[in-house]
Amino acid sequence: HHNETLIIVHTQAGTADFVADYLDAQEDLAILGTISGENTIFVAPKSIKTIAITAKKIRQLLGMKTTAKEMK
Repeated sequence: HHNETLIIVHTQAGTADFVADYLDAQEDLAILGTISGENTIFVAPKSIKTIAITAKKIRQLLGMKTTAKEMK
């Protein structure tokens, strides 16, 4: 999920730190960094102009389903 400035990733309980570290390590992913809790990650994109593309790439990296809106 995302709004105009931030991408939110929901994980299974206790795995957000690991997933956030994985996202941070992806050099070709257009993000500034992540902040994680127990099961939620806030992802700061490098540009809000490409936030939808970045959100889609994150979903693909994590093997999450892509929404119909993202497929367009």
